Amino acid sequence: MPKISRDRKVIAKEEPLGMYHCILLCPLKEYKVPSLRRRRLYAPPTTVTPRPFNPERARRRQEAIKQLRQRHYEWAASRKTKPSPPLIDRISGPYQPLIERLQAPAQLEEYKPVPSNLHFRKTKILYRIKEYEKLFEPTVERLTPFVKKALSDDCISEVMKARINTWGKEFNDLWVNFNAQADKLTNKEWRILQKQLKAIGRISFENLNQHLPEISKEIDALNLSFDYGTLDRS
Repeated sequence: MPKISRDRKVIAKEEPLGMYHCILLCPLKEYKVPSLRRRRLYAPPTTVTPRPFNPERARRRQEAIKQLRQRHYEWAASRKTKPSPPLIDRISGPYQPLIERLQAPAQLEEYKPVPSNLHFRKTKILYRIKEYEKLFEPTVERLTPFVKKALSDDCISEVMKARINTWGKEFNDLWVNFNAQADKLTNKEWRILQKQLKAIGRISFENLNQHLPEISKEIDALNLSFDYGTLDRS
């Protein structure tokens, strides 16, 4: 803390520049200290309008008070005329030993062994089944009329019909038994299945009768195989 001389002068050093400054301090009375005043809030006066006297309402109140007082007197008198019985009379009977209060053990139900084929599914498999069913349903609606039309049309070659018939049967078997086969699929097969279903969804099946050869070539170029392997085209 800097020292203050008698003439109220202080020498201060400015660190970045290394310059010294002489500061003259004024007496405290010369500083103007703002005065803080609390602002008073005056609430507006409230006017109370007295209710006009109603003799009928006053009479009913007096009668209600008299009835309540009379009921209290009757209740207090009944308490005095009927004293509570002593504790020895309120006891039901002698204490019964624990050995006499015990009952025979309850009969247990017949034990049923756990079935040997009982197993619980993983949550991951259940979530995948629910997710892939949303991909299967629109794909089934698209492929069903396409496969029927392609196998019965003469403009499709026999080799292409054989490939369509092969993966069509695999797709039908997988869709019918999807819940049963979901536990046997590996992570790689799940990824392949998702890739194939999304690839089919990107193909347009509009005007199937007119654009059947073009749609068949696009489908055949995907090299579909729902047996989780690649068809040998050699």
